[in-house]
Amino acid sequence: MHDALLTTEEQITVDYYNKNIHSYIERTFHVEMEQIRNRFLKCLPQKAKILDAGCGPGRDAMAFSQKGYEVLGFDAAIEMVRYVKEELHIPAVHGLFQDMRFDQEFDGIWASASLVHISPTALPDVLERFHKALKPNGILAISFKD
Repeated sequence: MHDALLTTEEQITVDYYNKNIHSYIERTFHVEMEQIRNRFLKCLPQKAKILDAGCGPGRDAMAFSQKGYEVLGFDAAIEMVRYVKEELHIPAVHGLFQDMRFDQEFDGIWASASLVHISPTALPDVLERFHKALKPNGILAISFKD
């Protein structure tokens, strides 16, 4: 179970992703992200451990894994986590950013358009949790939808 409580808006968002996983995959899985991912990877050591925070159906987690990185997906939508684990065979954890308890485990955290779902009041706590999850000199890559 989760310690944090979802707002009504957050619950609606999670429910949407759980119910619309296949249409979401069709709309997003082939979006070209290689150049942006490569900029992130250049900052990491070889064989780095990456947390794909808000991994969705695993597009980026799969790309990192195929390049030899150790990847853990993390998402609030259980259907996304299930897809990443069962279809892509990449480890993934179901949870909320507000509940993350990682401690210096990752060389890099990739949060591609996933923080848009975090309320502005919860964002400082989530960023603090990301910081705690990173190893010393770890890299955090964040992008927001415009």
